[in-house]
Amino acid sequence: MAKKHQYTGVEARGQSIRITFRWRMERHRETLNLRPTPANLKAAANIRDSIQDEIRRGVFNYAEHFPDSKTVQKLGLSPITPTKQTFQEIAQKWLQANSHLSTGTLKKYRGELRRYWLPEFGGTPIKEIKYSDLAAHVGGISWTSAKNRNNALIPLRQVFEMAFIDDLIDTNPAAKLKNQKVQTPQPDPFELSEVEQILDYMRAMYDEQVSNYFEFAFFTGLRIEEQIALEWGDVDLSKHRPFVRVQRARTLGEVKNTKTNKIRDVDLNTRAVATLQRQQKITGEQGRGFVFHNPVTGQSWNDNGKAQRIRYWNPTLERLEIRHRRAYETRHTYATMMLMSGSNPAYAASQMGHSIQVFLSVYTRWINTAAQSGERAKIENFITEGKDKKAPKQTESAPKEI
Repeated sequence: MAKKHQYTGVEARGQSIRITFRWRMERHRETLNLRPTPANLKAAANIRDSIQDEIRRGVFNYAEHFPDSKTVQKLGLSPITPTKQTFQEIAQKWLQANSHLSTGTLKKYRGELRRYWLPEFGGTPIKEIKYSDLAAHVGGISWTSAKNRNNALIPLRQVFEMAFIDDLIDTNPAAKLKNQKVQTPQPDPFELSEVEQILDYMRAMYDEQVSNYFEFAFFTGLRIEEQIALEWGDVDLSKHRPFVRVQRARTLGEVKNTKTNKIRDVDLNTRAVATLQRQQKITGEQGRGFVFHNPVTGQSWNDNGKAQRIRYWNPTLERLEIRHRRAYETRHTYATMMLMSGSNPAYAASQMGHSIQVFLSVYTRWINTAAQSGERAKIENFITEGKDKKAPKQTESAPKEI
């Protein structure tokens, strides 16, 4: 059960949840047919937030949200006729239905709807919106990238899909909008010499926790959101096989499952072990809590790497005149280290939290390079060994008698 008053305006009432909000200068209470579980309490809070947002923008329709409410009957409000429901209303329903999504994902979808689709189609009955309308609008937007365009189409398609499932429209016109091809950026890892330069500079210029943070990133390959969510309870420094258990991620201050929704154990090399031993003296004396802390706040990192990049990473690369790359390249750096050292690709993939298919597609260049290097070494060894072997001396045979 969630803590009392954890969500403002949300309270458990027996086997249901009640939300409270202000509309037209009066306080209103409405009961949701949801059991008061932690997940449902969070969903109720999201519903209340959406309602308050609609009230601020002047588009709130009481009857749409609570058609059976006594308030609707008292004020004589009429529910919207289903066939006349607008894109705005269906979009709001879709957001409520997906309130279980992570805060970051829901925020992104809500922002894309507000920026690209609601200004153009919000007040239009969804049944009247045609494919040609959508295609013309999409074509008139100056997209920053193909990826940006493709991502913005996700909530658009899903809103129309909900209307289709509810039999409000005969077909989903947004489903016919095709994604554009996106060129996936190749990994751009650091050389080992660059890694040492970066870490040496950080040790000299910043709090020890900063160099510990980035050294661990370079020599484990954890995703940023995984590393800042790592707790001492996930760490095992046993001599026979030290490892960390990666079982959660932290984005925008919210702890959730990993990107792949799978738990994995990442083996620790000597560099990673030494880093944790140093960090343990700072944050791990009680054997619990988050491993890595922001030295400025004394609290765990909670911004998905933003403070690390702005305060430490970018200035370090600039000062050392190392070609700028995003901090995420620490992950690619460790993946390529494993491959170039001869690690089996299947093992490397498991350490990175990839399927073998994804790993092979991302790191094909380094897998081929490592394999070619090994094959060249075989040839060189064969040639060298052959050169070192002395050819047997030829003995002169007696002249044959004629």
